[in-house]
Amino acid sequence: MVIAIIGFLVVLKGEDWREQYIKIALLNGVYCLVIFHLVWHILGHKCPVFFGIPRVIEILRDDSILIVEKLPWLSIGVWTTIYVMENDFERLVCMGEVINVQYNDLVQIKIQVDNDGYSSKDAIWKMFERTEKKNLLVKPGAYRGST
Repeated sequence: MVIAIIGFLVVLKGEDWREQYIKIALLNGVYCLVIFHLVWHILGHKCPVFFGIPRVIEILRDDSILIVEKLPWLSIGVWTTIYVMENDFERLVCMGEVINVQYNDLVQIKIQVDNDGYSSKDAIWKMFERTEKKNLLVKPGAYRGST
């Protein structure tokens, strides 16, 4: 395509133009090829999805730990918020901190009692017992804002 454009310009402008501007025309042709290749490469590759809601695998009451599947944003020390879906409403239950990322791609989240969620661990565990695992949502962050 670039060669065709340069050939078309030579036909229109003549031999004098070719001698004078051939190096610039070829350089611009190379730039066009590189840009088209980069655009093709960028548009051809989708960005990985880093944000997601991990699936709850197990609830360990004695240790106050949730076991969830691994996602890229879950790393040691990350604070999470744990919600329960009630109809179409997400209700804050508690907060948690990632304490371990296991070799088998499972993540341990230590439950923390929070003033905004349920007031005691017993209330949290009662909520977990009567709720299906698929209705528990683990989300990143624990933004407090200004109070």
